[in-house]
Amino acid sequence: MTIAVAALVGCSLAGLAGWLALLLARGWCWRTDVRLSGVCAADRSGDCPSLAVVVPDRNEANLLPRTLSSLLAHKVPRITTHIPG
Repeated sequence: MTIAVAALVGCSLAGLAGWLALLLARGWCWRTDVRLSGVCAADRSGDCPSLAVVVPDRNEANLLPRTLSSLLAHKVPRITTHIPG
């Protein structure tokens, strides 16, 4: 086995190990049925986790007003919007 093939196999196994770790050890992080409780959503005392949104807006000036109004309409207590410019 050449060094290049060994490196490719090693990288592939490392990637497989990473995906298996995400699948098995991260607590089913992809589930969409898990939501914050209604108490946290209504609480504005700072006990809820914060949410940061990054909006990539390169050459999208015509869509930016609609995007920002949609983001600001959410009822998240602590939301921060970042628009790189």
